[in-house]
Amino acid sequence: MKHTPGPWKAYIDDKHYSYIYATRDRAEFAIAEIYVTTKKPELSANARLIAAAPDLYDAAHNLISVCLTYGVNPDHPSIVHAYNAIQKAEGK
Repeated sequence: MKHTPGPWKAYIDDKHYSYIYATRDRAEFAIAEIYVTTKKPELSANARLIAAAPDLYDAAHNLISVCLTYGVNPDHPSIVHAYNAIQKAEGK
């Protein structure tokens, strides 16, 4: 999958915007800008979730790998859930 590598960070202003930035070579650049018409508590939570996406993606891959290495059934609901989340992230 080709995405901007992490880490990503969320910055939430006191109005209606949240910004997601990636850091590379000590420089920050924008990944996304989120705007909502009313300030809701979900704005901050959504921004933090988006910023965590690269870490969650890597964690899901690592979880599946470790579980399969230790003999967890690949049809286990947790493995299937992680696999489906990866597929969703990859647009499949």
